[in-house]
Amino acid sequence: MKVFRLLIICMLFESLAFAKATEILPAPILEIQAIQMKQGVCETRWPELSENYGIKKVTLDEGATLWLVPCAYWSANLAWSVFVTIKESSHPDGFLTKAIRFVNYHPYEGIVARDVIHNIDWDSANQVLRSQYYMNGSSLCGSRAEFKWHPGYQTFQVKTLLKKDDCRDPEESWKPVFNP
Repeated sequence: MKVFRLLIICMLFESLAFAKATEILPAPILEIQAIQMKQGVCETRWPELSENYGIKKVTLDEGATLWLVPCAYWSANLAWSVFVTIKESSHPDGFLTKAIRFVNYHPYEGIVARDVIHNIDWDSANQVLRSQYYMNGSSLCGSRAEFKWHPGYQTFQVKTLLKKDDCRDPEESWKPVFNP
């Protein structure tokens, strides 16, 4: 009986987390998250992650809003889906929703484009989004990146992309993947 009660409580919590996410997020973002969940990019528990880590909504400039949505968690890496909504009077919803893809570096795959970025930090003063991917759960290696909001192109451009492949040497410096 205790197991059944616990299962009901867990299901209720998940539905409450989903209900809260649906109150906050525009419908197109919910649709994209559902697609990413089916594709295995986001975990099915992304609403619970949103409850735990929060959904971040930031005004970028007149008419553009940044949405940062927790998507998956593994090996000390919290993956975030990133969206931008832009006021667009000709669009039926009144705004256009863009899922942002990011150029990043993975130690085993090289330079890759991803639908998510990891362990983010938003600098609102400079409109820069920083991320770091922890290889094998270690902050000593992996990749670090900075992406700058570009209002003219309505997307983020790579500012810096650094890598560090050796997790054993804390003195090894982070090296540029390429010079943008």
